Parts: sequence; C-alpha cells; structure tokens
Amino acid sequence: MKKIIVVLLLLSSTIIHAQGQKGVVFHQGLTWDQLKEKARKEKKFIFLDAYTTWCAPCRMMDSTVFPQKKVGEFFNRNFISVKVQFDITKNDNEEIKSWYKDAKMIKSAYAIKSYPTFLFFSPDGEYIHRIVGASAIGEEFISKSEDALNPDKQYYILKRRYEAGKKDPDFLLLLQKAAVRASDSDFIPLITNEYLKTQKNLLSEENLKLLLVATLKSNDPGFSIFQNYSIKADLFLGNGKSLQIVKDIVTTEVVIPYLRKGGTRIKMGEGFFSYSSENIEENPDWNKLTMQLNDQYPMLAEDIVIESKPMYYGWTQNWPKFSESVEHYILKNGDLADGSRLNIYAWTILSKCDDSKSINAALKWCRKAIYIQNGKDISTLNTYTNLLYKSGRKAEAIKNQEETIKMSGGVDSRLTDVLNKIKNNEKTW
Repeated sequence: MKKIIVVLLLLSSTIIHAQGQKGVVFHQGLTWDQLKEKARKEKKFIFLDAYTTWCAPCRMMDSTVFPQKKVGEFFNRNFISVKVQFDITKNDNEEIKSWYKDAKMIKSAYAIKSYPTFLFFSPDGEYIHRIVGASAIGEEFISKSEDALNPDKQYYILKRRYEAGKKDPDFLLLLQKAAVRASDSDFIPLITNEYLKTQKNLLSEENLKLLLVATLKSNDPGFSIFQNYSIKADLFLGNGKSLQIVKDIVTTEVVIPYLRKGGTRIKMGEGFFSYSSENIEENPDWNKLTMQLNDQYPMLAEDIVIESKPMYYGWTQNWPKFSESVEHYILKNGDLADGSRLNIYAWTILSKCDDSKSINAALKWCRKAIYIQNGKDISTLNTYTNLLYKSGRKAEAIKNQEETIKMSGGVDSRLTDVLNKIKNNEKTW
C-alpha cells in the first residue's frame, strides 16, 4: 500500500506540472531509471535538457523557446522530457537535489562539457543523438531535434555505422556534419580529414570550409593549403583567415613550448585557450624566438612574434608591456588588425587590470575594433560598455549597452544582466 501511494504521488507531480502548460512538459518526481522505464512503456523517446543556473542561453530557452505552443506540441508528442540541473547551489529544492547523483553520472557518461546540451535517447534507453547550444527560434530547434527521430540522422547511430566500417564519401560527409551539430570536438577533425582524403580538389569552397575545422596541426592536409594558397582560400574564408590559421598552429607548436618551457595549449573556443604548463619563461629572448621561426616560416615569423607578445605579457600581468605590445600590433596592422583579437586584448585589461591608463588604452582598442567590425560585433560592443563603466563613465556605458541590446534583438539575457548591474552599481566583469 505504501509503495502504491508513493507511485501515485510521483505520477501526480508530473500531471500537476503539465496542467495548463502550452509549451514543453518537463516531467518531475521521477528518477533517471523511472524516467527510462516510463519511456519504454509509452514507446517514446527521451529528451534531456542539461542546464546550469548560471547559463544565460539556458534561461533564454526556458523563457522564449520551450513555452512556445508549436515546440510543446512537437516535444510532448514525441518525447518524455526532463530538465536536469548540472551545477549545485544553496537554493536547490528537493527535486533538484534528488538528481545530484544521476546528474554527475550523466555528465561523465555522456561527456557534457558546455551548456545547454540536449541529449536524446530511444524508447529502449539507447543514447542516439545530441545538440549542443541554444536556438533562439522555435522552428530551428524543432528542425534540429527532428534528427533524433530519424535513424539516418541520429548522430550516435551514424557513428556506430562508421565504426562498423561504413566509410563511403557521402556517408563520411553526412557524419561530419552531424558531428559538428553535436559539437563532438575530438571527433570532428578526425572525420573531416578522413572525408577530405577522398576529395581531389581541396580548394573548392565547400572543402576549404571543411578544412577550417580539420586543420589543427602542421601535419594536417589543410596546413599546407592555407600556407601556400592563402589568397585563393581567403576568397571564400575571408581576408587573412588562412594565414591566421597557420600562425595559430605555429604558435601552438613552436611559440608556446618556448615561452612556457615545454607547455602546450588547447583551444577552448574562439580566441580562448587553456595551457598545460605554469613554468613561464621569465626573460624570453624574442630575437632567438624570431630566428627559430625564421628557419621554418620566414614570411610569418615577425607577425607571429608581434602577436605572441601580448599573450606573454598578459600571462605575467606586465600591463605596461602588454599595452605597448598591443599598440605595436595595431601599428603594424592598421585597419587590417583582427577586431576579435583586439576585443580579447581589451577584455584582458577589463578583467585583470585596474590601472586607469591601461583601461583608457583598452577603450581605444575597443573603438578600433568596433570600426574594423563596422559596429556589428555584439561581444566587442559589450566589452566597450564594461570598460566605459569601469572607467567611471556610467551614463555612457548605460547608453551604449541599451543600443547594443536593441541591435542584438534583445534575445541575449547576458547583455541585460550587465545593464542592470551597471544601473545598480554592481561589478560586471
């Protein structure tokens, strides 16, 4: 009798959550094992929303996508849906706490590295598909999720076919595109390079774009393409893109081991890296490094050293030298400077330095980046807002952020969070 009452309570918690809801019904009161059993009995797929409390795109999905009637109709018809919180806070209720153990297991078992991540399982509990990252439009998210219902597009089913020996060019390309949608970062370069080996013309627009994600080392096929055919490649990829890929790889393979005494770096996102060694060279001989680079990459050596100095002085927090090296980079490149790079330099000062002279210099770099990017890069505009605020120009910061939010379409809650913090005199960086 006691067990029956417990089951009824669990069922009622799910039903109550569903009442009056037009959007996606997320089931509560069930453990991971109970959820899988429910899916098996009802012959429905499982949709798991892996989120954290600090994730702004997760909140955007909750506020704008999941409540939509058409999204709800699609998911409620095809899936047993559940939301699982993957961080721990002091405000967690009993429902969230009951998932702590399962959340830890799921994160490890399915290699969840960023949020939101959406996992899909068959009615039999087989892991078949994933989507990484939010969608601002309901129809777009439905379209991506439909792949989870199609055996010819389910990512992990495709991957198992590949492991079983299916490797014709059309299939490899299909799997490559699925790997990108699933953000399978370790597998993407492997499958992309395998597909490219079947191609006779690596300089086609489609293959050049594939080389962008496949070229991570100097012995990858794309490295020599980008180094020797940069002008043709840039017609499709954008001015300066090819040689920047080459320079980034050379920096990883030659410069980092020199400046960090054998250390390496791993790309974490556009412009952001993690490093394996804290043994930073105290007094690097830049002339020696230039000569070493000249032996293999004479046309690129000067540029690579110029771009490496801000990185090094940022590590050592030598802000006068950092500013000096950024100014040298801007002087060398002029309007051909990389706006995203300037934004990263400016954010480094914002987040790590309180010196007013350096902050004013970073404001200037931001303005240069905004000019280069035609005022269209939201990230740079947001950095500029933060720097205005940090420099004491609160009214200008508020005005700039309001304009940035308007330009972005108002879908990024992180921008609004910054604006509200500025108005409340709170720290934003």
